[in-house]
This record gives sequence, structure tokens and C-alpha cells, in this order.
Amino acid sequence: MKPITSKAIERASEYIDNLEDDGIEKLMQIFIEQQPGMVAYLMVSGEEDFMTEDSQQYLIYLGLKIWYAIYSSGVKSPVLNDDDILEIEEKNMVMLEYFDGSTESQFAEEVELMVAHHPQMELMRYAVFNIMSMDEEEELDINEDCLGFLFICLKTFIEAFNKY
Repeated sequence: MKPITSKAIERASEYIDNLEDDGIEKLMQIFIEQQPGMVAYLMVSGEEDFMTEDSQQYLIYLGLKIWYAIYSSGVKSPVLNDDDILEIEEKNMVMLEYFDGSTESQFAEEVELMVAHHPQMELMRYAVFNIMSMDEEEELDINEDCLGFLFICLKTFIEAFNKY
């Protein structure tokens, strides 16, 4: 997949941020129709025991924004299936285990390196920025334990699209 630019991501994000609830529902319906496996992946991932309702909803919302940035950039991707997603997720979960015991600064350094060398650097940067900003949102009920998991979910999501 061609690299998605920061400008395309910004346009997609602003577009969605300015939609009314019914507009988001309509866009979500298009997302479900075009990529049912990817939507299911986000929803199932959000059901992990340590995920709060706010973090579940935010994962789906960020997934919608990332998908729309890809979609509105004119990228034609095939309908992704469970096998595509699970293969990538397995590799990313092994990486998550690697971070166990890392200090916050070590984790931040490793993530920064991953983002800088990722073929979809701007999408990854967007995901990381929003996950880290989420931790600072006072009105959101966020379990700090889920931040690394959110990163892995969105990394898997982006890499599944990038595979084609």
C-alpha cells in the first residue's frame, strides 16, 4: 500500500471529528460493509478483560479514522479476513511480550524506533499520538495497562492493510 500522508490523515480525522452522530453511524456502516473482518477484529480486541468501555470505544473510533484515511486516499484494499489479521497479530503479540518489564522510557524509545522505520510511518505516528493523548484525557476511564495493547491492536490493523 502506498504510504498515507499526514495531510490525508489530518483531513480524514477532521472530517470525522466534524460529523454528527448519524454521519459517523453512516460512515461506520460503510466501514463494516467494506471491511467486516477488520471491524470485527477491533470489536473483539476491545472485549479483553482489562479494556474499559472508553478504551473499547476509542479503539473502534481510531480504527474508523485510520481506515477512512486509507479509504479516502484512494487505496483499494481487498476485504481482509481473519487469517490475514491473526498472522500479523501473533507477531505483534510476541513483540508486546518483549516489552514486559520495560520501563516507560525504554518502551517509548522502542515505539519511536518502530514508528520511524515503519512503511506506514504517518499512520503509526497518528495511532501512537492518539493513544498517548488518550492517557491524558481526564474525562475518559482509561486503564493504563491497556495502552500497550491498544498500540498492538492499531499496529496490527495498519499492517493488515499495508500487506496489500
